[in-house]
Amino acid sequence: MRIFVDLGAYRGDTLELAMLTCPPFDRYYAFEPCDASFRTMEKAFKGRPGVECIHAAAGTADGTTRLYHHEDASGWFRRLFANENAGEGHSTMATKTNVDTRSFETVPVVDLSRFLREHAKPEDEVVLKVDIEGGEYDLLEKLLADGAIDLVDKLYCEWHRHKMPVAEGRHEALLEKLAKSGYPLTGDNEKDEFHQVARSDMLLTVVVATFNRSAVLKQLLDHLKRQTDMNFEVVVAIDGSTDDTEAMLAEYRKDAPFELRWLNTGKTDTYGLAEARNRGIKDARGRAVVILDDDSFPEPGFVAEHKKSVTRKTLTGGMRNSVVPEEKMRLKMQEYFEVYGDCRPQRFRPFRKYAANKYVVENNTCMLKEDWVASGLFDESITKYGGIGQEFNRRLIGLDYRYQFNPRAGIIHHTEFKQNEQYEKISGDEVWKLPAGTVNVSATRGFLKKYVPPVYWLLKWIKNTVEYRSWRR
Repeated sequence: MRIFVDLGAYRGDTLELAMLTCPPFDRYYAFEPCDASFRTMEKAFKGRPGVECIHAAAGTADGTTRLYHHEDASGWFRRLFANENAGEGHSTMATKTNVDTRSFETVPVVDLSRFLREHAKPEDEVVLKVDIEGGEYDLLEKLLADGAIDLVDKLYCEWHRHKMPVAEGRHEALLEKLAKSGYPLTGDNEKDEFHQVARSDMLLTVVVATFNRSAVLKQLLDHLKRQTDMNFEVVVAIDGSTDDTEAMLAEYRKDAPFELRWLNTGKTDTYGLAEARNRGIKDARGRAVVILDDDSFPEPGFVAEHKKSVTRKTLTGGMRNSVVPEEKMRLKMQEYFEVYGDCRPQRFRPFRKYAANKYVVENNTCMLKEDWVASGLFDESITKYGGIGQEFNRRLIGLDYRYQFNPRAGIIHHTEFKQNEQYEKISGDEVWKLPAGTVNVSATRGFLKKYVPPVYWLLKWIKNTVEYRSWRR
């Protein structure tokens, strides 16, 4: 059985992160002594399978203790007007520098050694996260002394010695004992704290769709070699290429610093982008999946940023830059930022200005694999260029998915590479047949955009707004 024990669970943010980034656990135990934070967490996780929220502090012996309030949240006036994170630093340690010892609540304490022995067996896999605002020294020393720590397979800890009068040498001695017991912590929160390392530990799959552009694809793979976070795999989704793509990949894989796999739809005479992407997503082993076109070269922070921002039922779009100066890509991305902000999940909203249409572009987008699959993936009945992303947008809106924009998860879109004729958009005039006669909508739209732009943009905004509302019903 896999067990996750969260000490200092606050409002459940670590629980949510564990569920998001780690393979599923069978049991989640979340300890939180602060009454207000506990009630928020209990409400958020009510009904979640395998989750037990425990209103207590984890300590060295059963009983009760004082939980001193953070100095920014003590007193009725400050509690009323303090910021939403003010309760985050409450501690059972009266010597912690940023607590108010005059303001406290009495809370139960659970002996963690006893708890572990009652709830875990030697054959279980136990992950322990410790963030107890200075109490970590007493707790970990007790676990080492009585041997209960042997039940723990992986340990994460946020250290608070900068806010505690920790005796000289105590911190280093504890780290040494932990290392000898198989827990090589560093004493550095950036390397030991669960929130800092969980997302980087998460495997990301990059799915790259390609057709007959092996040289361009190789350049994309070269850019993936330069990532600041190398914990990812690449699945190349070949849509029936007849060039040397597979031979190139076989040679490239020999020295690739990441796992590299590929699949082929085998459809040499049919546009199969939707099928290629879908097969790549299904083949992914990562918790999160990002899709790319083969002419979109990732910037160094691409993988790390997508890991940082991925969240449930949310399509995350990254920044797209262009090497062609005259393109309006910069203005399009500016509009993305104006409409969606920086990593703020929200309902899909129509664009009004430079983004060529009302839809978000699916190139350089990321979701949890389970959410990709639950969405139904891309419509494989669409066998012409254009329309796949639009249909996918409509479906996500109908399923009440969210969208967020991460301006740091960037790619360089190399539009100078000529696309294959098979992938060129097949378009014609849009014609409406009305009782009064036939109307060439494409020509009318072009006329308004050129000669009466205010009317064009007003009508477009009305149309997009009405459509978005209808898709949400």
